[in-house]
Amino acid sequence: MASTMRAVLFHGPEKGFEISSVPKPQIRPGDLLVKICAAGLCHSDFGVFKGNPKPKYGYPIIPGHEGEPSANRVSRRTPARMMLTL
Repeated sequence: MASTMRAVLFHGPEKGFEISSVPKPQIRPGDLLVKICAAGLCHSDFGVFKGNPKPKYGYPIIPGHEGEPSANRVSRRTPARMMLTL
């Protein structure tokens, strides 16, 4: 399995976006890694794009929090309820 994934990065107001390779998150027992097939943007994302509010951990960020997921990798001891709510 690849150790990186493609993502859209936003570097800050007036700095723009880029498609880049970023490290794939590592899963631990009980985790579920999902592949986001599409992500929507909402008004809170557009506020961050303008710099208000600033992201808690700074820029760059991977925008979009309204995703369309599919199960990518399941670890041992992942609760069945996590799979059912996907």
